[in-house]
Amino acid sequence: ISETDTPSNSLAEEQREAPLDVGVQGPQPSASVSPSLRPVSVRISRASTVSSMSLCAAVGPVATATTAPAASGADAESEDGVHPSTQPRKRASTTGTRLALWEREEAEKHSLEQQRAQRIAALDVQRQNEAVAAEERQAAWKRSEDERLEGERRQFLAKEAEREAANLKLAEENRQMFAQQEEDMAAEQAKLDEERRRQVQLKKEREAPKVLLGDADEFSYHLQAGMAEKVKAFRRKGRGGDTLIMQIKHELNELQIEEAATGMSLEDLADRLEDFALVGQPRYVLHIHEFAHKDGRVSYPIAFVMFMPENIPVQLKVLYTRPVSKLCETFSVNKHFALDDPESLDQEWLEVQLGLRSA
Repeated sequence: ISETDTPSNSLAEEQREAPLDVGVQGPQPSASVSPSLRPVSVRISRASTVSSMSLCAAVGPVATATTAPAASGADAESEDGVHPSTQPRKRASTTGTRLALWEREEAEKHSLEQQRAQRIAALDVQRQNEAVAAEERQAAWKRSEDERLEGERRQFLAKEAEREAANLKLAEENRQMFAQQEEDMAAEQAKLDEERRRQVQLKKEREAPKVLLGDADEFSYHLQAGMAEKVKAFRRKGRGGDTLIMQIKHELNELQIEEAATGMSLEDLADRLEDFALVGQPRYVLHIHEFAHKDGRVSYPIAFVMFMPENIPVQLKVLYTRPVSKLCETFSVNKHFALDDPESLDQEWLEVQLGLRSA
C-alpha cells in the first residue's frame, strides 16, 4: 500500500482492532478447470467498514483469463499432489503497514500538539506584552492627565490670586476715592457753612439801625481782647501773604479781627474784599507783602489798607475814616492806603503805594 492510499485514522483503528478475515469457501473445482477461471467465494467480516482498496491489499492480485494462461495439469499441482487453487489462501500480513500508519499518526499528532503549544505560548507572550504595553499606556495617560490637572489647578489658583489682588486694589482705590470725596464734601460743607454765617452776619449788619454820628462822638475804640498780642506776633513772625481783616463793632466800642489768613495772594484778597463790597461794608486790612530787591535782598513791608466801597452810607465812611491816624500808631505803620475798588488791588498797585515801585 502506498502513502497515497493510506486510510483514515478511524479505519486504521478498526483494522488494528479487528483484522480482516478473508478465506476461500465453496466446493473445490476440478482439475480440468483453469485456476484462473475458478469461481472464488470471499467472506468478508465488517464489509460495511472495509474499503475495496483494503480488500485488494488483503486478498492480493487475482489472475484473470485475459492476463494469465491456463497451466498444464502437471504444473498446476503442487509437490504434495494438491492443486494450488484447492489450498486455502493465506491472510495477507498488514502489521508493518499498520505500525507505520500508527507511528506516523502519533508523530503528526505530537507535531501538532507541539505546534499548538508553541502557538499558545506565543499568544500568551503576546498577551503579556500587550498587557504590559497597556499598563504602560495607562500609566503614561494617568501621568499626563495628572500633569494636565495640576497645570489647570495652578492656572486656576494663579487666576484666583490675580482676581483677588485686582479686587483688593479696586477696593482700596474705591476706599481712597470715597475718603477723598468725603473730605471734599466736608470741606465744601465747611465753606458753605462759613458763607452762610457770613451772609447771616452781613444781613444783620444791613438790617441794623444806622448809626448817626455827631461831632462830639468818641472815635477811639478799644482793641478786642488778645488783639494787641496777635498784632505784635503778626508784625514779628509774619511772612509774605499773611493777612488780618478787621472790622469796627460800634455798639461794642471795639475793633475786632474778623479773619486771619496765611499765604493769601493778592487775587484771593481782592475776591474777599469784593464780597464786602457787594453788601456795602468797609474793612481794615493788614497785609505783609514779599518784595525781592534787585540786589537779592528780600523784604516784608506791611501795608495798612482801608477798604471803603463807594456805595456805603456816609456815616460808615466817617466811622472808619476818623480812627485811621490812631490805628496807624497802634499798628506801627507810617501811612494807610485807601482802596474803593477791589479790582485795583494787584502787585503793581500795592508796590507803588509802598514806594517800592515808581508810578
